[in-house]
Amino acid sequence: MQTRLRCLENVFFFSDLEQDIDSHHLYDALDTISEAFLNENQDFTFYRQQKTLWQRTQNITSLRGTKNPESPNVLAAWTLDKYKFIHIVEKTWALKPDLDWYLFLDADTYVVWPNMIHWLSTLDPNRKSYFGSEVSINDIAFAHGGSGIILSKALVYEIAVTRKGVAAQWDGRTKERCCGDLVLAEMMHFEEAWWDRTKMPLRHADVLKELWLRDMTERRENWDNLAADKGEFGKTGGVKKVAATFEEGDSYQGMNGWTEVSYKAIGIFSVQQSLRPVDQIDQLGYLQL
Repeated sequence: MQTRLRCLENVFFFSDLEQDIDSHHLYDALDTISEAFLNENQDFTFYRQQKTLWQRTQNITSLRGTKNPESPNVLAAWTLDKYKFIHIVEKTWALKPDLDWYLFLDADTYVVWPNMIHWLSTLDPNRKSYFGSEVSINDIAFAHGGSGIILSKALVYEIAVTRKGVAAQWDGRTKERCCGDLVLAEMMHFEEAWWDRTKMPLRHADVLKELWLRDMTERRENWDNLAADKGEFGKTGGVKKVAATFEEGDSYQGMNGWTEVSYKAIGIFSVQQSLRPVDQIDQLGYLQL
């Protein structure tokens, strides 16, 4: 909060214990899970111990390094993490509904905000969109939570309002999963078959030759990388208008499922996967963060 997040208005912190650190409030992401489920699931032994100790002493350092009783090689806190994802989406909407975009980050993830803001400004938040860095487990592709996940307003509304209570419905299934980012993606896939993946990834495809090879010269005179523009972000830099238009990326037209994402607006991101719009989810993409 003192560095890369200090300019943002709406920032919420979620953990597995509600507390205040300095001037920042941490919300308990798990406090709406039913008592019956908590008590019968050994994954939450650490969670219950932590809450009890905090209420007594306001100090939980003695629990550092606690292992999962069912998996002695796994930290108990890591096991809890997978239960948080869908609940955090629901809680974030409850705290701040109707924002255009929702970005979910781990504490060690860095975002170049001018690039992010300009890129998102080229997209429609009223379409159900889901972006992140692609990983796969058991043939299920999903956005890697540690790298950051972006959900549009329309998609968060679908999860938190239209499908209200879906997090509780998935608590039981989560126990058998490895990680929460997978659970989030699987939930979206399962509920209404929200996406259909294009079969051709862009990361290693020949389309790159059409996009960039023609501009890759050994030497270019008077190249303007826009670094001199003061931009709308004042001292922080940036450009004076949206950094790219659909026409600048029109080589994507005609490719199965590609939508208007411009390579100049993307900046630090490189396109890895595009997903075809279907009737339930409008726009998915995987970006290498």
